[in-house]
Amino acid sequence: MKPRIGDFIIGIFIFLLAVGIWTYPHLKDDEAEKVCKISVNGEVVEEMPLSRDGEVKIEGCIVKVEKGEVFVTESTCPDKVCERTGKISKSGESIICVPNHISVEISGERANDIIAG
Repeated sequence: MKPRIGDFIIGIFIFLLAVGIWTYPHLKDDEAEKVCKISVNGEVVEEMPLSRDGEVKIEGCIVKVEKGEVFVTESTCPDKVCERTGKISKSGESIICVPNHISVEISGERANDIIAG
């Protein structure tokens, strides 16, 4: 059986739909103001917008915001996992330093988030 023109049209439609579904969340994530929340023992001690460069020294760690990305430059912990995590920039990503009880999380209200009232 030979493929017909309708088969190609359906194939192209499915391909374009898949590309749209894959790219939509990436486009929406950049629309909101993102904030870096730094917590010690579960309590937020500092909030920094990713739109402004800055540096915070907290409990043995230095957290830096640069060009819309957050990363740990120095830490007193033995394994340095928090430093090796690298740079984060998307909502929901985080860096954890277990020995120092520090967490760094990016949050931001995206257009597709639901706000319960």
